[in-house]
Amino acid sequence: MNPMVSINLCCYNSEKYLRETLDSIINQTYRQWELVIINDGSTDSTESIVREYINRGYPIIYHYQENKGLGLSRNEALQLSNCEYIAFIDHDDTWSADKLEKQMALFDADPSVGLVYSDCLMLYQDGTRVLRSKFSTLRRGMIFGYLLTDEDFVVLSTAVTKKDILLECGGFMNYTIAEDFDMFLKITHKYPTDFVSSPLITYRYHQQNESRNIDLSYKEVVEILDYWYQQGNEEVKRMCQKSLARNIYGFSRHALFHLRDKAKAQQYVNESLQHKISLDALLLKALCFCPFWVIMSVRTSLLRIKSLR
Repeated sequence: MNPMVSINLCCYNSEKYLRETLDSIINQTYRQWELVIINDGSTDSTESIVREYINRGYPIIYHYQENKGLGLSRNEALQLSNCEYIAFIDHDDTWSADKLEKQMALFDADPSVGLVYSDCLMLYQDGTRVLRSKFSTLRRGMIFGYLLTDEDFVVLSTAVTKKDILLECGGFMNYTIAEDFDMFLKITHKYPTDFVSSPLITYRYHQQNESRNIDLSYKEVVEILDYWYQQGNEEVKRMCQKSLARNIYGFSRHALFHLRDKAKAQQYVNESLQHKISLDALLLKALCFCPFWVIMSVRTSLLRIKSLR
């Protein structure tokens, strides 16, 4: 008999796409699953939607709590999970029907694997669709070093791991934004990773994804990198410095392209350049002085180029 998978879904005011997300779970070809839903203080119709699916007989464990944030919500879901394997999905993402079937086959082929992820299709508000692998190379094996310097290639909703490994790593830190990055580093530091090259999820990339507090993101990422810098050898310390520059550059991109905040973008790109001089950062700094119609035209053109590759 196939091992059971507990699918952890943490949501807050998620009614817009929640039915699509839930339908993509119940239509899995891999049937050995339970769904653990943590409603983190929603004030919309999230609970009534979930109750519809519970009343239809699907194996759903539902828990409502006052808003505690993602880190604590993921730990609550972990404690309520009854299965050997844990998968994750966000409330506005959808899975392909064969997602769990393809990923569980990799665990069966190599029991030493601690994490399995996949490519994903990023769906932008203007309808543009781009594979995550167009931005980052997917890696397998002992990927800690790659993940440390380029965390974007493992998207949370693609990931499946083992409950024992999550507990061994101490559960999720009480972060608001970077709790998944922190956990994936801890897993890959000890265990090999594998991936499915086809896109098994659709990730909705919209303004809400990027409107979260960018300064809080900065604080959490710096704290995570400092942890590994303090623990690591000279090579790890070098990678942490590289990662810091790349992440701060990423914050400047988010500030400019999504928050439309030139001052914030300039602040972060200048700090990134202090850590490492790069052509991308220099070009972004120059772009900060352009009108917004030029900035958004450049962004749209870059996305379309990547979608055509």
